[in-house]
Amino acid sequence: MLKKTVNQENTSNYHLFYADQQGSPGTELTFFEIPNLAAKRDGTNRVSSISLLVPSIESLTFWKDRFTRFQVNHENIQEINGIPSLPFEDPEGHRMVLTPDVHATLDVTNQTDDIPQDQAILGLGPVTLVVQYLEATSQVLTNVLGLTQVGSYEKKRHVCPCL
Repeated sequence: MLKKTVNQENTSNYHLFYADQQGSPGTELTFFEIPNLAAKRDGTNRVSSISLLVPSIESLTFWKDRFTRFQVNHENIQEINGIPSLPFEDPEGHRMVLTPDVHATLDVTNQTDDIPQDQAILGLGPVTLVVQYLEATSQVLTNVLGLTQVGSYEKKRHVCPCL
């Protein structure tokens, strides 16, 4: 964890920051700790999964073994959108995925005593949204935010654009 502060809108809740040691762009992931929050429910209009990038496909085996050792709920290494990936869940059931940085876009140093540098998390990867109105969301992502759709794939009767 890089930093722990309070939520500025509700100072009784913590705001937790996770990132590399410098807080480099593309590495920060934050959570709000909200006591007595109802359990998550699957459905539409939500973040379905957050991906974290690792240095290589071989890194997935290191992390799978580590998840087993630390009793982290995880699946087997599998292809997601044509890329070998390792899905897992945090203790609250947030779905996360480790994905190799196949485009070698990040060069982040994230040093720890028990994770070798060549296996370390590099930063944030793809985020999967589940939406009810794909076309409307796609318009905001492309026309308003300026993202470019670079591909798509089919999953359970749905077309998933890759931006």
